[in-house]
Amino acid sequence: MRTLILAVFLAILFTMYTGSASPQDNSAGAFDRLKALAGKWETDSPAGGGKLTDTIALVSKGTAIEETIGTAEDNEVSLYTRTAGRIIMTHYCALTADGNQPRLEARVTAAKQNEFIFSFVDATNLATPAEAHMHRVVLTLQDANHFTELWTKRENGKDAVFTLHWAKIGGLVASSTKKPPIAWRLLVLNRATSYSPTHSRVQYNRG
Repeated sequence: MRTLILAVFLAILFTMYTGSASPQDNSAGAFDRLKALAGKWETDSPAGGGKLTDTIALVSKGTAIEETIGTAEDNEVSLYTRTAGRIIMTHYCALTADGNQPRLEARVTAAKQNEFIFSFVDATNLATPAEAHMHRVVLTLQDANHFTELWTKRENGKDAVFTLHWAKIGGLVASSTKKPPIAWRLLVLNRATSYSPTHSRVQYNRG
């Protein structure tokens, strides 16, 4: 009888332990991979005639990542933070006169994942869903000197998708000292947006 009672007690304890245990959270490891991007990067300017720069820095004692695309005077900034099972991206967009701030989330599937798919959750200062804003970002880690960002701008229900291939300044690829204004933003604004949300892409590749 005592053996039976002990077995039942142990079974209850096991059920309580396994029932309360949360799935493994890989967000810390995945976030560390993004933190490793800290430094200066460049790509060919979509408008031609120079380079577009991307400065990535760790802020708030390493608990957040700040990404600045453009120059000190003319730029767009994104902040990345982590929470259980997700990486949060807040993009401070300058597509409109007053700016808007989309919040996007990427689900973490592995501590060493290379692709982060950030999907739109909500936004501040977005007058209507039809207003121009960044709706999706796919960040892909390639190697220590290269990563890619695929940005989707949504406006009036139509998507324009463009890709930036970043190379680390001082890495394997020779760099340029030219730092033109953030021309890709103006190019996206002026380009017609009658693209299929799933099939049309505007590719900006390094030479």
